[in-house]
Order: sequence, then structure tokens, then C-alpha cells
Amino acid sequence: MNPKKIAATNGLIWAAVNIVIFLLTYYSMPQLMGSMTYGIVVFLISIGLGVYFVLDLRKKIGGYWSFREALGNIFVLFLVQYLVYYLFSLGFPYLEPGYADMMRDIRLNSATEMAEMFGGDNQDKIDAMIEQDEAALELEMNPTFAHIMH
Repeated sequence: MNPKKIAATNGLIWAAVNIVIFLLTYYSMPQLMGSMTYGIVVFLISIGLGVYFVLDLRKKIGGYWSFREALGNIFVLFLVQYLVYYLFSLGFPYLEPGYADMMRDIRLNSATEMAEMFGGDNQDKIDAMIEQDEAALELEMNPTFAHIMH
């Protein structure tokens, strides 16, 4: 079997799992998407899937590979997963027009709660933290070509 083909297939499966997790969360519990806990859980699931698919790839090619083979195949695995998920995330707002507004509201509510928690009674500090998050969110929701390439 061709290791690059196996790596690409595993990358597609990994991306599909990530997309399913995203869609299930978005349509069943969208308010979770703004929480730090959700981000940590998704990150840990991604790490686990990455480890699983790397070990699966190594097993499928015979259990032994040189550093060069490992590096190239793991790169293909991660690249395919990243590109598929990235393209999905770019296209999803066009499939679901209310997505950007809903995410903006969820993130700003979450940012406001965090700012109030860390800012205490200092309203100027809270306002500055919220304004900073609004600017970052606007750039994330409406990226320029320079921002994408950075």
C-alpha cells in the first residue's frame, strides 16, 4: 500500500470527524462554542485523533519507518486534515448565513463575562478588553487576504 495514500485517507477521516463534532455542537448546543472548556475538549480530541491516526498509519505500512518516511507521511496526514477543515470553515458561513452573527454574539458574551471576571469593578479596563476582543473577532469573521497569508 502507498503510505501517502493511507495518510491522505486518514487525514480525510480525521477532518470528517472534526466537521461532525463541529456540526453536532453548532446545531445542538451552539452556546458551548464560545466557552474555553469546549475549546480545550476539542483540542484534546484532536490530539487524540492525531495520535490514533499516526499510529494507525505506522501499523498499516508495516510497523517500522525511517524518520524521513514518518515525517513525510505525518505531514501529509496533518496537511490533508487541516486543508479540508479549513476549507469547510471558510465555506460554512455561506451555507449557514446566521453563523457569523451567532458566533459574534456568543464570543462577545463570553468575552464580556471574562472581562468582568478579570476586570473587577474597573469599567474602563472591561471596556478595553471587550473592544480588543471585538476587533480580533471582526478580523477573524472578515479576514483580508493579507491576514489569511500571515
